[in-house]
Order: sequence, then C-alpha cells, then structure tokens
Amino acid sequence: MAKLTIRQQNAMLEAIRQIRELEVAKREVTKAIGEQQQIIKDMMTCKQVEVLELGEYTVRYTTVTTSRFDSAAFKKTHAELYAQYTVPSTSKRFSIS
Repeated sequence: MAKLTIRQQNAMLEAIRQIRELEVAKREVTKAIGEQQQIIKDMMTCKQVEVLELGEYTVRYTTVTTSRFDSAAFKKTHAELYAQYTVPSTSKRFSIS
C-alpha cells in the first residue's frame, strides 16, 4: 500500500468529513421529500384521483402491474439451468466505515 503524505491524508480526511455531512443532508432531504409525497398521495387516495392537473404540474399516483422473473424460485427448482446461465461480474465497491 502506498504511503500518503500528511497533506494528502488531510485532504482525504476533509473529503471524508464532507461526504459524511452530505450523506446526513441527503437523508434529511430524502425524508422530507418522502413526507411531502405522502401528503399528496394521501390527498389523492382520499379523493380517489389518480391524475391531477395543478398549474404547470401533472401529478400521477396510479396502480401499475408488472411481471417480474422470480430468480430465487427458478434457482430452487432448476439449479443446474440457473448455474448454466449465471455469469460472474466484477466491480469495485467504495465504502467509508
């Protein structure tokens, strides 16, 4: 492992501190967004409205049905076939603990 200079260490520590502060702010903003969305969803549900035109905004709260592949069940019932079509992938993971 390469050694970092004191200046590099200090720069990294400052970057890590900023990341932590931004992560806290992101969680707070995400929570506030979710709360406001829930207010709108509750109002639309109460009024039984799926599409609402408000000024320049169109708000949709609609029921959507999708079909998804159940890979866990497929793996359980067709393990050999599942293994045949499983391909490894490599990526890098960044974390701060």
